[in-house]
Amino acid sequence: MPNNYHILISKLDEFIRKYYKNQIVRGIIYCVGLLILFFLAITVLEYYAHFDTTARTILFWLYIVINVLIIGRLIIVPLVHIFKIGKIISPCGLCY
Repeated sequence: MPNNYHILISKLDEFIRKYYKNQIVRGIIYCVGLLILFFLAITVLEYYAHFDTTARTILFWLYIVINVLIIGRLIIVPLVHIFKIGKIISPCGLCY
């Protein structure tokens, strides 16, 4: 017969995994929206401003960097937490 403590810890672990999965789903939704928003903003800016090659190159690399930061923060970080790498929510703050 399982101990009540072990049942509680298993339920907390299940909640923590569900929490990070929900963060990934939310991150994917926000990520798609933000990436489309930034793409449209840069496209409209380029359409009306007629930038030269240097400015287009800067806009391109800025778009790539912003995409990597958004994907990293909203998707990769919760994905890493699911695999219990780094600082994660602990089921017991006093457990070592």
